[in-house]
Amino acid sequence: MRKNVAGQRVVFSLFKAGARIANPTMAANDFTVALDGAGQNNVATLPTSDAAGKVVWLPSQAETNADTVTFLANDVLGAEWEPVTLHFDTVTNTAVATMLADYSTLTQADILDDSTPFSGADIDAAISTRGTADPGDAMMLTVAEREAIDTVLSLVHGADSWSATGGSDVVSVLNAIRNKTDRIGTGRAIMVSPVIVDGTVRIVKGDAYYDTDGRRLEWSDEEWNIIDTSVLVMIIHGETTFVATRLSATSVGLELSSVQTLALDAGNMRYSLQEITVGGDTISRVHDAPMYIASQPLPVYAP
Repeated sequence: MRKNVAGQRVVFSLFKAGARIANPTMAANDFTVALDGAGQNNVATLPTSDAAGKVVWLPSQAETNADTVTFLANDVLGAEWEPVTLHFDTVTNTAVATMLADYSTLTQADILDDSTPFSGADIDAAISTRGTADPGDAMMLTVAEREAIDTVLSLVHGADSWSATGGSDVVSVLNAIRNKTDRIGTGRAIMVSPVIVDGTVRIVKGDAYYDTDGRRLEWSDEEWNIIDTSVLVMIIHGETTFVATRLSATSVGLELSSVQTLALDAGNMRYSLQEITVGGDTISRVHDAPMYIASQPLPVYAP
């Protein structure tokens, strides 16, 4: 509590036999306050309460003008609640300002000092100096480290897979991965691969699924033999139909716009991929599996 300052509030609850009292009856003489250990006096303003049992006392400025403030709640007539005593050691505005000023002027040397601003407050120097490092410095590899990695990679991928002066096939792969991960902004990561290994599809209403974003829906099966002139369709819940693309004899792709996914109902359902030959003479079910359409992004959790 701040000393000699108006506009403060004290929030508490009243109990009887361990049960919170909702809307307790409060009357004059039930609440008193003592300053610096002197006699108890009725509070200037009675506290108020709500149906949840939250009681609020708004002390006057005069009722905070002491080094210690003792507040007593005691149902004098009805014994509706058990007595409560609240004791406060006040702090002056000057003390608060001084404390804030002390901390606002701390330097890095102060933080590294075991006695500033209090004993045991030292911070590891290696950690503190990282504030001046450039992002990614801790992940940069030295030439010797790259050579050591190349020695291992060369056993599998051939000589100079990732050396300081040799080939750059691994670097190219890493750059490709970086180009994808650079798409992630400041928000939380969401599921990017809509098709699970078992064929289950999970998408989000209002999201777009394009190949350029690496989010196209794709299926593949080595046992398929899709004719290059066939028409492929995806039918959701037996009603909504989208035209898919033959990627190869064993794979199918489907791009969806944000407008198309927004029109879908959220929830669990099933879908089927069907191949229609030229002229529509033959319709074959290529795949059938569950589908989940979410109304908001699906978070990614580490395994």
